[in-house]
Amino acid sequence: MNKKNLIGIGIGILIITIALLGMDSIIKFSDERLLKIFNSPVTGILVLITGILLMVLFSSKAVEHSAILASALGISPLMIGLVLVSLGTDLPEIVNSIVSSSLGHADIDIGDSMGSVLTQLTLVFGLLPFLGRSFRVNYCIFCQL
Repeated sequence: MNKKNLIGIGIGILIITIALLGMDSIIKFSDERLLKIFNSPVTGILVLITGILLMVLFSSKAVEHSAILASALGISPLMIGLVLVSLGTDLPEIVNSIVSSSLGHADIDIGDSMGSVLTQLTLVFGLLPFLGRSFRVNYCIFCQL
């Protein structure tokens, strides 16, 4: 088996470690007011669990219907992912950026954008080998466009 471009459990552990170290440093330097968003830990945990459950439910539906749409339109699933799915995941960030910038908090806007990219590059790619199996990175994926 060719091991070139293979991302497995070892790389996944390394990437998750980098993500957790980054999150730890963010929490250490956060403003105390930001850490007290909810009045009780129980409320925070319930909101978190509800959010995760809704995300799992609607994410699977979004992927399922995106694949159906790509097939029906005869478009590459890669294009659907690049345009529709990525737009859907970025809309909350766009709204957050507009609101925070209009309130004079451009630093929140910048932090949100940078945090999103770093989370996707570290935590998401780090978890992939654990959720499925090792996968190959196709460096010429944009050649298909």
